[in-house]
Amino acid sequence: MTFPRPAQLLAFAALAWGSGCTSGPSRNGAWGPLATASPGEAHIVLSTQQPAPARPQPASNTLHQLAATVADGALPAESRANAARLLLSAGEPALPLLDVLMSHDDAARILLQAATQTPTAAATLLLALDLSQVTEEQAIVLIDRTGEERSKLAARALVRMLDGSSRVAEAAARGLARSTGASDKTQVGDWRDWWLQRQNVEPERWTGQLLDDLVDRTQSLERRQQRLDRMVLDTYRRLYIITPPESRSALLAELLESDQTPVRDLGFELADRELSANATLDAAVASRAIALLSDPSPQARAAAARLINRLAPPDARVPITQALVAETNPIAAEALLAAAARWPGPEIVEPALHWMGTRATAGSACQAGLALLDRGLITQEEHLERVRAALLPLPAEPSAARLQLLNLIGEAPERQAIAELLTSDVPRVRQTAADTLARLSDSARLLLQRAADDESVAPLALLALASHGRLAMAELASLPLKSWDEAFSQATSVRVKALLATSMLARAGAQLTEERKAELQAAIAAAGG
Repeated sequence: MTFPRPAQLLAFAALAWGSGCTSGPSRNGAWGPLATASPGEAHIVLSTQQPAPARPQPASNTLHQLAATVADGALPAESRANAARLLLSAGEPALPLLDVLMSHDDAARILLQAATQTPTAAATLLLALDLSQVTEEQAIVLIDRTGEERSKLAARALVRMLDGSSRVAEAAARGLARSTGASDKTQVGDWRDWWLQRQNVEPERWTGQLLDDLVDRTQSLERRQQRLDRMVLDTYRRLYIITPPESRSALLAELLESDQTPVRDLGFELADRELSANATLDAAVASRAIALLSDPSPQARAAAARLINRLAPPDARVPITQALVAETNPIAAEALLAAAARWPGPEIVEPALHWMGTRATAGSACQAGLALLDRGLITQEEHLERVRAALLPLPAEPSAARLQLLNLIGEAPERQAIAELLTSDVPRVRQTAADTLARLSDSARLLLQRAADDESVAPLALLALASHGRLAMAELASLPLKSWDEAFSQATSVRVKALLATSMLARAGAQLTEERKAELQAAIAAAGG
C-alpha cells in the first residue's frame, strides 16, 4: 500500500486552496474531496483556541484545511497540534480525513498526542483507527482515555476495539465497564450482545439509557443480596439450633464480630433469646458487645449498649461511661443512658442533664437521673434547675421515670403538674401519675386531696397507696365504699388485694354483704394473711 508523502499532501493542499479543487488523498491512495478555502482562511482557523464542545460542527472545507495543516511538517508544531485537536473534536464528520492522516507516521504522531488530551478526542480517533497502524500500548492508552467518556460515541469506539488482540480486547472491555457502569460484564461476547441491543439508541437518549440500565442492575443486585442475606441468616439459625447450649456463646461472639449488618443483628437477636431463657453467656459475648460501642453505626452502638445492660459484666462501667460522654446520636444515647443507670457516676451527670431535653432520650435520661439522685450526685441547685427546665412542661404521655424524678426534686408547683395528669384520657398516664404521687408522703397527701375532690380518681389513688404501703393514709380520708370496691376489683396484685380487703373489712365491715365479706377474706387468705 502506498501512502502520500508530506510533500504530496502539501502540494495538494496548495493546489486545492489556489484552484478550488475538491479532491484529496483517500485511504487507498486515490484522491477524493478535500478543501476549497484559501490559505488565509486556513491560517485564521488554526490560530484560534480550541472551541467549546457545544460549538457547531465545522464545515467540510474547514475540516480539509485542518487535515492539511496536521500533515504539513513545515508548519509550527503548535499549529499542527491545534489543528489536530480541532479535527478530533469534530467527531464523526472527521473520520474519513483521520483515516487518511493516520496512514502517515508524522501526522499519526500528532493525532495520537492530541487524542490523549480528552476522552472525546480519543474516542474519535479510535473510530478511525486501523489497529495495524499503532502498537498495542498506544491503542490501550487511547482505550483507557475513551473509557472516561459516557457517550454513545465512546461506547461505539470501544466496541470496535473488541476485535483487536486479546490485550486490546480486554482493555476495551474494561473501558466499556467504566464508560457505561456495567461492571457485571466481563466477556467480550457479552459486550457485543449488549451493543447489539443498544446500537440504535439515539445519542441524546444515551445517558438516560445508561441510567435505566444502572437502575435495573442495582435492583437486581439488591434482590440478589437479599436472597444471599436470607440464605446466610437461615444457615446461622440452623447452626444455632444444633449448637450445644454450652457452645453457643462462641457462636454469638462470632456473629457479633461480623461486618455484615444482618449477621450482626442476628447475633443480638439470638443473644437476647438466650438471656430471656435464663442462659448464661460467657465473657466473649460481653467483650464483643463492648467493642461495638465504638461502631460507626448508631444502631449497632444502641444494640450493644442494650446487650451490655442485660449482661451487666463487671468491667462495663468505664466503656459505657466513655461511650455516653462521647455520644452525639440520640438513637445510641437512649440505650447508653439506660445502661449507664446501672453504674451511676459523676461523669454521667452532664450527659444525663443534656439528653433530658431531647424527646427521644428523655425517658432514659430520667432513669439515669434517678440513679444519680439516689447516689447523691444531683444535689446542686444548678443541676436541679436544669432538670426542672428540661422536664417541664410535661408532655401528654410522660414516662414514669420523668414523673418520678420531677416528684423527687420538685415542690408544690411540680407536684400539681403531675396531679393534673390524674384526669388524663389515657389510662396508663392516670395510673403512672397516681403511682408517682403515692411514693412520697407529701405528694400522697396531694393525691388523696384529688381523690376526695374527684370520685373517678379515688380508685387509682387507693391502688397506688396500697402498692406503696401508704394505705393507712387513705383510711383517715372519707373516701366512699364504692371507690374501695372499684379499687379492689381493679387490683391485679395478690398483696394489694389483701391490703385493700383488710382495710375494707376493718372500716366498713358492717356495710358489707356476707358474700362480699367472704370474697375479701378469701383475698386475705390467698396472700397468706
